[in-house]
Amino acid sequence: MANLVPGVLLKHMNTDAKIAGEHMSSLLLVVSIVPALAGGELFPNLGFYLKVSDSSHLRLSL
Repeated sequence: MANLVPGVLLKHMNTDAKIAGEHMSSLLLVVSIVPALAGGELFPNLGFYLKVSDSSHLRLSL
């Protein structure tokens, strides 16, 4: 899994570039959210880690 750096999602969301082809842009699906903890504290003081999947790898079961 690739690591994200702060701000990279906003950077790519604020563009008109078509990533998945001429007629379709990829969408991101948040798969999980994990708090970034430091030391023994129980509150997320370093933000959160997001695990995302793009729509080109999405499979829906109905």
